[in-house]
Amino acid sequence: MLDRRSRARAAATISLIALATAGAVGPHSAAHAEPTPPPAPTQGQVDAAKAAAARAAARAVALQRELDAAETRLDAVSDRAAAAAEAYNGARVLLATRTAEADAAVRAASATARSALAAKDDVDDLAAHTYMAGGSLGAFGTILGLVEGTGDVARNAADLDAVTGFRDATLVSAQTSAARAAAAQRAAAAAHLRQKAAATAAQDAFAAAQTEQEAAAAEQTALETRRTALVAELARLNRTSAALEQQRQDALAAARAKAEARARARAAAAAAAARATAASAAPGARSASVSAPQDLPEPDSDSARTAIEFAKAQLGEMYLWAAAGPDRWDCSGLTQGAWKAAGHGLTHWSVAQYRETARVPVSDLAPGDLVFFGGSPSTIHHVGLYVGDGMMIEAPRSGKPVRYSSIYRSSLLPHGGRVG
Repeated sequence: MLDRRSRARAAATISLIALATAGAVGPHSAAHAEPTPPPAPTQGQVDAAKAAAARAAARAVALQRELDAAETRLDAVSDRAAAAAEAYNGARVLLATRTAEADAAVRAASATARSALAAKDDVDDLAAHTYMAGGSLGAFGTILGLVEGTGDVARNAADLDAVTGFRDATLVSAQTSAARAAAAQRAAAAAHLRQKAAATAAQDAFAAAQTEQEAAAAEQTALETRRTALVAELARLNRTSAALEQQRQDALAAARAKAEARARARAAAAAAAARATAASAAPGARSASVSAPQDLPEPDSDSARTAIEFAKAQLGEMYLWAAAGPDRWDCSGLTQGAWKAAGHGLTHWSVAQYRETARVPVSDLAPGDLVFFGGSPSTIHHVGLYVGDGMMIEAPRSGKPVRYSSIYRSSLLPHGGRVG
C-alpha cells in the first residue's frame, strides 16, 4: 500500500507526463482527439441498402407463401391418411354387420329345415297309414279313429271330410315348410355372399389404408423437415428466434383455421335457414310444422367428466390407425374408449359416431361433446373430444401422440355430437 506522500508524488509524475505529451502533439491536438463522424453514405450505398431490404422482404413473402403451401399440403396428406383409416373402420363395421346377418340367416335356415323335415315326416306317416289301410281313405279314417262305421251316412261323410282335410293340411304344411326352407337357404346363401363381399372390401380397405399411411408418413417427414428450414430462414430475416417464429406461424395458422371454420358455420346456418324458409313456403307446411323437432339433450356433466378424465389419462400415448386401446389409439377409437368408460357405447367409426349422437352447433358445444372434421357428414375423417375453451383431446395422426389441440380447422363441421 502507498502512503499519502507516495500517492502524491505518483500523481505529480503522471501530470507531467500528460503535459509533455500534449505539448509534443501541438496546438490542434484537442480538435483531433474528438471522434471523426462517419462519412455520409453515397447514393449508390443508399440504393444498395434499399435493394437489399426489398430482396429480404420479397424473400420473406416467398418463404411465407411456401410455408403456407407446406402447411396446406401437410393438412391434406394427414386428412387423406385419416380418411383411409376411417374408411377401414367403416369396412370393419360393415363386415361385422354382414357376419351377424349371415349367422342369423344360417340359424333361420336350420330352423326352417327342421320344420320342413318334421312336415315331411308327417306326410310320410300319412302315406304309411294310407298304405297299411289298403289305400282306402275310409279305412285310413278308421285307423285314425275318425270313422266309427256307425251306419250314419251324414256322420260318415263328415268324418271323411275331416280325414280329407287332415290329409290336405298335412300336405300343404309340408309344401309350405319346404318352400320356407328353400327361401331360407337362398337367404342364407345371399347373406354369405354379402359377408364375403364385405370381407373382401375390408381387406381392400386395410391394404389401401396401409399404403396411405406409409405414403403419408414419408411425405409428412419431408414436409416437416422443409417447414423447419423455412421457419429458421424466416427467423433470420425477421431477426428473431426459430422458436418465436414457430409460435408466430402457429398463431397465424390458428387464426386462418378459426376464420375458415366460422365462415363454414355461417354458410351452414344460412343454408339451413334457406331450407327452413323453403319448407315453410311449401304446400302443407302448416301441418308439418305442428311436430316440433326433438330437443337437444342436456349435457350429462358427470358422464362427460368421466369421459374427459379417461381421455386425459391417455395423453402422450401414440396414434395407431384402427387401434382402440389400451395404449394405442386412433381418433374414433379414443372417443369410443372415453365414452365407454362413462357407460355409453359408440361405434369405432367417426361417421357412425356422428349418426349416433345428437347435433349441437359448434357455438353451443359443452365439455364431452364430440367434434367432427370432414367435407360432409358422410365423409368425416376425424373426431375429437371437446374439453372447453375451443380445445379438444384428440388422437391426431401417425407419429403424433394423444394431445390437446384447438378445434378450429378448415375442415371442422358446423355441428358436433352430444352423447345422450
